[in-house]
Amino acid sequence: PVRPRLAGSMADSSVVSGAQGTGGENAQNDSSLLIGSVLFVDTLSATNDYPVELALALAERVPLTVLTIATTALRDGPNMRVLPVFPRYGGTAPRWRKAWQALHGTLALTLALWRHRYGVVHVQFMRFPKIEWLVYYLLRPWLRCLVITVHNFLPHEARPWHRRMYRRWYRSAHRVHVLSAHIGEQLTTRMGIPATHIDVIPHGNYRRFVARHQPPAPLATLGVPALAEPEQVVIGFFGLIRPYKGVLALARAFRRVASPQALLLIAGQVEASARDELDEVAKILAGDARYHLVPRFLAEHELAAVLERADIIAFPYTDISQSGALMLALTYGKAVVANDISGFREYLRDEETGLLCKTGEAEIFAATLTRLIDDGELRARLGSNARAAMETRYAWDTIAAAHIECYRRAAARA
Repeated sequence: PVRPRLAGSMADSSVVSGAQGTGGENAQNDSSLLIGSVLFVDTLSATNDYPVELALALAERVPLTVLTIATTALRDGPNMRVLPVFPRYGGTAPRWRKAWQALHGTLALTLALWRHRYGVVHVQFMRFPKIEWLVYYLLRPWLRCLVITVHNFLPHEARPWHRRMYRRWYRSAHRVHVLSAHIGEQLTTRMGIPATHIDVIPHGNYRRFVARHQPPAPLATLGVPALAEPEQVVIGFFGLIRPYKGVLALARAFRRVASPQALLLIAGQVEASARDELDEVAKILAGDARYHLVPRFLAEHELAAVLERADIIAFPYTDISQSGALMLALTYGKAVVANDISGFREYLRDEETGLLCKTGEAEIFAATLTRLIDDGELRARLGSNARAAMETRYAWDTIAAAHIECYRRAAARA
């Protein structure tokens, strides 16, 4: 099939030259005349920096209304209006109150879509997908320009009805934004979405996350005293532990690492489906004092402390479309070793910003880890190159410019 159209750092610079060639007020005026205002629908702006960074960067170029969650980190600004209409995730409110909040959010979404029917509607994340899909389908004939971001081809734990529902959802868009060409090709070959309707715009850096946690918090709350020993070379694995993230492959490889200076830290909440796998990890590394597990959710300051301390971050995932965790590690300038699969290959340049290897083959994975453990200069070079890439290829100004081009193409198709 024809490959999806690339934009931003993964593409020919001419794709975004129209937006990049202007700045400040001129960029806003030029973009506004072509695409009007933008309604940005997102419900993760309380817990994830990605939608926050993107919204702030877009607001420098177009009038932006953000429909989001009650606990959002976004605030009104000169060119941005924030409508925190959706209820927070979790909480202990009674069911009737949650039902009322869901109804209120859905009504607010309906009104906002109608008010922005002549502009651009960009949907990032939904709070109540089954209900919100119905709203979009009913109003779709009146929406001049609908853009949908696809973060994952399907949910990680997909149900039988998901493929049909998501196919219909993706096909309803004037343009589909994906964060890797790998996702775009899946949409084309498995969902029938024309490649000419897809824009590949990468994930950006986590500069605000890093800035929020300077200086970093102490590591004492993790209960791993060895982390305080400077001679230890720490291999970190962080985030929600799921079967596809490959912790078992990491354990098998680490067992073959002979260096007494190496320390493996696996930290993150364990999903029920991964408990048996983590039990197997414990058996493989039983008696190895270099292995430490923190099986719980890490507060943001604890995650920042781990990233500051780690020398190497491992990503032995067996399947991934794109990874925010990878972008976070690269923003911190860490030496990264990742499985040699499409989702990582698009973001990492092997031997330049990270190392790619077949992490499912224990001997190969162990040899790559050992190489990084033994070579401090290599770790420093990879980390420095990674940080530079985050500040250039994955800068939010570049990514916002690519989104404006996506909106223009969507408006032209409408």
